[in-house]
Amino acid sequence: MLARPDKLKDKEYINMKNCCKNPNFITCKKEYDFRYMAIPDALFENPEYSGLSVQAKVLYGALLRRTSLSLQNHWVDQLGRVYVFFTRAEAQRLLGCGEKTATKVFKELRDYDLTEEHRQPGKNAANKIFVALPNGTKKDPHAKEKAKAAKKSLAEQRKEFLKKLNAKIKGKQQHLARLEQKIAARQEYLRQQADATVSSATLKAVKARICYDDWKVPGNELGGAEELVDAAVIALAEMETASFTRIENVWVPREQVQSTMKWMRGIVFCDAIQALRKRLTGVHSLKPYLKTFLYNAALAEKASCFTWG
Repeated sequence: MLARPDKLKDKEYINMKNCCKNPNFITCKKEYDFRYMAIPDALFENPEYSGLSVQAKVLYGALLRRTSLSLQNHWVDQLGRVYVFFTRAEAQRLLGCGEKTATKVFKELRDYDLTEEHRQPGKNAANKIFVALPNGTKKDPHAKEKAKAAKKSLAEQRKEFLKKLNAKIKGKQQHLARLEQKIAARQEYLRQQADATVSSATLKAVKARICYDDWKVPGNELGGAEELVDAAVIALAEMETASFTRIENVWVPREQVQSTMKWMRGIVFCDAIQALRKRLTGVHSLKPYLKTFLYNAALAEKASCFTWG
């Protein structure tokens, strides 16, 4: 707020308050939190640059500011000199002038040995500009302290960022480990259910439903497939017993399996075994394949019966 001198009258004080329409004044509580351009005092204090235009001094400040970006991009020549790219069009926008004036301002900087330009191959390519310090430039006595403080601040920021990142990664890893434990426990449970001991009563019921004794008589339609028939019987019994059965990468509950496998009767079982005999070439895991094939055969029989019905 504007300080009110004791000698000013109220009307004069009010006029001073309302003389500017922009209320965004610099105050003791407001810091410089915006981008600004630094121009060396030597361009104004050294008589050597008294003939340099104000536009040239402003352009030099813009080039000087861009050198920090060049340092980040490692734009340095073999002699260790930093170079920048600044087009005539950018200079026109900065200075609010035309192309001829922008070219004249660049020439001023070259004439005063403040810049050195190298043409680049290619049409409309920006020149490579080397920026030199003005003669009589005074070093900031606190430059080392400022650079050290800035470096320390940047190191602290990186350290804090890495700390948060490591904590986040550790949390994700712990969450992933818990998920893996749950998956392993679930897989073990399903494996135990699938490998559950089949009771003799279940085997007897399955054999009765598929007319097992008929397929063991010499000369029947399934002659020569006795091992496959026995393996299918065990697979059917396990499907009746397990809480879940894996069918084509889907775990089907026991109730649904039992409801479907009721349709696996004598003739359906015979047709399924005959079809299986032709498809076992290249099968590495017989039991899972058997369960899936028999389940689909029973499901097809169930669907056909409902269709004809």
